[in-house]
Amino acid sequence: MNDLKRQVNRCLLAATLLFAASHSSSALAVDCKVATSKIDRIICSNYDLVGQDAKLNEDYAEALKRLSQEGQSSLRADQRNWLPYRTQACGFSDDDTESGNMRCLIQQFVRRDHTFWSIAHQQTPSPYVLFSRSTFEATPDSSGGMPFWSESSVPQMDHQSLSASVSWSDATAWNTLIAKLVGGAEKSSVCPGGKGDIYKIAHITTASVLLIGVTVDRDDQCRVFRPNLLILRGPGPFNGLPQDHFMSETHYNIVMMRGDVHELEPADLFSPGDDWKRVLTERLEQEVKKQAIGHSEDWHPTADAMRKVATDPSNWTPGIGDFLIRVNQTALGQDEFIGGFTVRISGSDLQGILSFKGKRILNAPNW
Repeated sequence: MNDLKRQVNRCLLAATLLFAASHSSSALAVDCKVATSKIDRIICSNYDLVGQDAKLNEDYAEALKRLSQEGQSSLRADQRNWLPYRTQACGFSDDDTESGNMRCLIQQFVRRDHTFWSIAHQQTPSPYVLFSRSTFEATPDSSGGMPFWSESSVPQMDHQSLSASVSWSDATAWNTLIAKLVGGAEKSSVCPGGKGDIYKIAHITTASVLLIGVTVDRDDQCRVFRPNLLILRGPGPFNGLPQDHFMSETHYNIVMMRGDVHELEPADLFSPGDDWKRVLTERLEQEVKKQAIGHSEDWHPTADAMRKVATDPSNWTPGIGDFLIRVNQTALGQDEFIGGFTVRISGSDLQGILSFKGKRILNAPNW
């Protein structure tokens, strides 16, 4: 009888702990009926913030359910760092609740919630379980204005991916490589005098069982008043005019084969020789001619510039049926156009220059 009683007690204890664990992650939303801290009162004073806080915590709880214990620990650590950062970055202090910027605070909630939402709503079934590791930093402005802030994220492959035939060593290798690639980007602001905020987010743009594409979007928001707002790709002036935002985009393709994780190289896709260079460059040249019509007759990128863009694997997006070359026009020495364009090549047009490995990568099923 004593043994049976002990077993019952153990079962009740386990159930209690499981219930507590399942509810602890969602018990973070502010209860405005008992709000005592200044940040809680700030949140409760704004209807939009109350809604954003509730949604953030709901998505946070759902995101935790998708992750292993290791992934959950990483996400919780990031969230603990974000909590004080959100108020510091928006200028709220302990002794003056009115000194901050409410619009900034709402934006912080929206951005943070997007991270959780992306994890919670990953497509299933998927060969990978992915989440983001984030860093936050707020630096006081010596002139007494709003603090300068920077946010950065790096995608990580969770250990739960092991259940989808991804080895522990491959997941670790992927995490190490992408952290090195994304983390190696310049952290200081490119705004005049460094007076700017940095928002750098890395997200998965394409993924198959053999290749993952990661795009890093960076936006430096300058704190210098300008009469006109210009949004461009790449740093530097636009026809001699100043910029308020400096926007850039960097793309990485990482090959995921068992026991071999590395950044995509031409040899992964194409047969030996220079035929592939000629084909890709010719297709880019054709698209450049189309883009020039109706814009500027003076736009004549050099052959070397077009060859460099066409043959750079970081500009490629391999996929089922299509092969894309993403072109940032500033890379072609052109300041007159804003944005970029894409060269789309049918997979059937590449069959003669693809290697056996390349055919496997291009035809690997997406998730």
